[in-house]
Amino acid sequence: MVLTNNKIVWQILSIILIGLLLTFYLIYYLSSIFIVFVTGIILILISDKIMTLYHTILEKKDNDPKVSYTAKLLQGDQNSMLKKIVEEAGEFTFAVKDDDTEEIIYEAADLLYHSLIALASKNISPDRIKQEIARRFGMSGIEEKNSRTSH
Repeated sequence: MVLTNNKIVWQILSIILIGLLLTFYLIYYLSSIFIVFVTGIILILISDKIMTLYHTILEKKDNDPKVSYTAKLLQGDQNSMLKKIVEEAGEFTFAVKDDDTEEIIYEAADLLYHSLIALASKNISPDRIKQEIARRFGMSGIEEKNSRTSH
């Protein structure tokens, strides 16, 4: 049973349906672009803050270790500096396990700081890490692992 035999009605309904599909497609497509855009801005801001922190760490490298915790870590025993990374990684892990959002954020910041200390101790810029992440982007974890030659 056909609702109507009028071709004009069917053409109008077809145009409306195509218009709706295009509208939903554009909304979906533009929302994806918006999400990527916002994520990109956030990453740029975070990257900028990480670079600022890294350069601040480098500036404090030769400060008095009695006054500067950063200088104390950089001028002290390397094992002590590295133990802080392990300690912060453990605290971060337990915060995640405990599902404590505030503690996760706090411990992630501590872990990042101590990781930047270790990078600064070896004069490795976070830009090198960013380059490595960019190299791996779009590659599966298995594919990336198989591409390693000596790591």
